[in-house]
Amino acid sequence: RRLPTISQKVGKGSVCKSVNGEIVSYLDDSDTLYKPGECVYLESSRPDQPYHVCSIVDFKVSKRDLVVVKVRWYYRPSEIPESVYQLLVLDRHTELKPGTDGTTEDRVLDVSVRNRELFISDATDCYSATSLRGKCEVVHLKDIAMAIGFAPDSDAFFYILGYNPETRRLASTQGEIRVGPSHQVALPDLRPNPH
Repeated sequence: RRLPTISQKVGKGSVCKSVNGEIVSYLDDSDTLYKPGECVYLESSRPDQPYHVCSIVDFKVSKRDLVVVKVRWYYRPSEIPESVYQLLVLDRHTELKPGTDGTTEDRVLDVSVRNRELFISDATDCYSATSLRGKCEVVHLKDIAMAIGFAPDSDAFFYILGYNPETRRLASTQGEIRVGPSHQVALPDLRPNPH
């Protein structure tokens, strides 16, 4: 069931609000419609750098009638510390089991595939919605071996790991259940309560 919406011209674009006042979409002056949850390009402050890749968290309208977009960051490999990324690359070389002709490792470590990898983060920021520069697609892959089937497209990316810019660490984005004696805790013997 769709809730009724109200369109309103704001700044260089227009917003569509739900009846409770929440912004459900933003239409920019080039007729690109943006919605929360979508992955987008965000203009970089440095012209020599590629656009940033983010996902839209939500929109707000400022007191000056400007649309502000809150985004969640994806980091490119070039945006994380080189030492952290090199450890990941080494780890992947030992983790991957090449096929009989070596194509598994070659395909996953191919530059065209590597350049499409991002690292999701919990870091968020707010920008003017006029900084939005188009949409892209970011998919989550369970592990690096799944990147074999990834088709590098100009607006398609994937992520496997998350990056925390505060701790400067990469981490899995999904929980793991490990089985076996080396992953079990040793509990002390049960002693009766003296009371």
